[in-house]
Amino acid sequence: MKQIVNLTGHVMNIKDNNGEIIRIPPTGNIASAISHLNFVETINDIPLYEKIYTEIAGIPGYREDVVYLVSSVVGKILQRDDIYCPNRIIKDSNGNILYCTMLVRQKTAW
Repeated sequence: MKQIVNLTGHVMNIKDNNGEIIRIPPTGNIASAISHLNFVETINDIPLYEKIYTEIAGIPGYREDVVYLVSSVVGKILQRDDIYCPNRIIKDSNGNILYCTMLVRQKTAW
């Protein structure tokens, strides 16, 4: 059975196929995307910038039987087979996140 290691900094609640909520606590190690902004131009008095990601911090190396739970931004950048992000997020009427119903690997098709 694979272990899910939460690198988000938040408790992740995931509703499994049986309707049970699985709580995955954070490890204390947070995966993050380090970036900076570069000014591009101004159009109609609106400043335009590009965000350049320069580094991913807090991601361990590959370990057999372990998958890492990270933010969507980190997952989109890394696109590793052992990196997953929460998807199909369910919120309450106040907009608070209750749980997600699946985890996804981010892949680019182009």
